Amino acid sequence: MALTNVVIRRADGKWYNISAEQAAREFPFGISVTEKRLKCRKCNHYISFVNSKNKKPHFKHSRGDFDKKCDERSEYDENYFLPKELNIILKNYCFK
Repeated sequence: MALTNVVIRRADGKWYNISAEQAAREFPFGISVTEKRLKCRKCNHYISFVNSKNKKPHFKHSRGDFDKKCDERSEYDENYFLPKELNIILKNYCFK
């Protein structure tokens, strides 16, 4: 699931909606979570923006978040501590 409910803090200190396409135009090198400029509207956590040649521009939650209960967290982020092979096994045999 793509993270789409994102807001950005502008120079006036207010938060505004932003899409990945808008962010790609404004921030060609991405935004780190440590900059605290982007937030997920669903969980109110700071997030990062990734804009690379190899991937479609996208927002993502930090792996370091203590609370990972957000509807818009990607599957990879939720299970970052499990090896990929184990994720496949669990999905195929435990969650049918």
